[in-house]
Amino acid sequence: MQARGMLVHIRRCTFIGLLLLLGAGQVDADGLGDLKHPDWHPDGRHLVAEGSCAGSIDLYLIDLRDGTVDLVFDGKQAEGYPRWFSDGKRIAFHQIDDKRGSNLFLAKLSLSGEVSDVRRVSSGTFDIEPAPSPDGNQLVFSQQGEKGLDIVLLDLNSGDVSRMWKTKAAENFPSWYPDGKSITFYARNGAQTQIYSLDLESERLDALTSGDGPNFVGDLSPDGNMLVYSSERTGDREIYLRILESGEERRVTVHDGRDGYAKFSPDGRQLAYHSGVELGADTISVIRVQDLQTGNVSEFSCRSWFGVL
Repeated sequence: MQARGMLVHIRRCTFIGLLLLLGAGQVDADGLGDLKHPDWHPDGRHLVAEGSCAGSIDLYLIDLRDGTVDLVFDGKQAEGYPRWFSDGKRIAFHQIDDKRGSNLFLAKLSLSGEVSDVRRVSSGTFDIEPAPSPDGNQLVFSQQGEKGLDIVLLDLNSGDVSRMWKTKAAENFPSWYPDGKSITFYARNGAQTQIYSLDLESERLDALTSGDGPNFVGDLSPDGNMLVYSSERTGDREIYLRILESGEERRVTVHDGRDGYAKFSPDGRQLAYHSGVELGADTISVIRVQDLQTGNVSEFSCRSWFGVL
């Protein structure tokens, strides 16, 4: 069963490396779209991401083995920030609608690109950035409150909603600890932007980063021992790894562009993130997959034209 308006198996996206071999100086950024906000399938061989390969903001499935990028969901609105459930059969994402604001949706997504059972699970005016819990029973997300974005927890079985953290700061991009007992998010209050952990039972709040920044958008390694996050402490936006127990850090990326929204692979050996790449006077976003041991990087991009196969 296909979702409404869905375009099927659009294989018109390529490794950015192929574009460079053809002559990056001859490539116009107007002929490319963005790929952003990747998330790993539990098999470690696929990513789901948001992109604008076909002009609008839609959902894409990336096969890391052969580099193909398929448009799998075009709901005729702006769909973004897809996140897999741990069963590898469902995704959560937000959809921005000019009439209804931004709401959260769930859908079944197969690795062949089939989408089914699309349903809306929130009804706020601005609900974004969903993250399914490890057991698949809850979503944590950001919601527009009276004074900014707040962190909200939704029970998918009962429909109950609780506002987990509400401050004068804007809280964004929540994610889960592997044990499902705590979450991370970043809070921005004026010039100060840091990443925090929140214990869901005790509501204890701890800062995971400090010092120069801003520091934002964190993800925990599968064993819960490391935090990957972005920082602009050097002027560029780069990605860092932090060992939580010791506080030891190392810089992962060294690029002129803006690197961010990194996610650990299921085995903890790789990162997927999006990065700005300059083409002429313009910049596009590509997805990079980086091996943390070897440093090897694969890059994926898309052309902003398509055909139905």
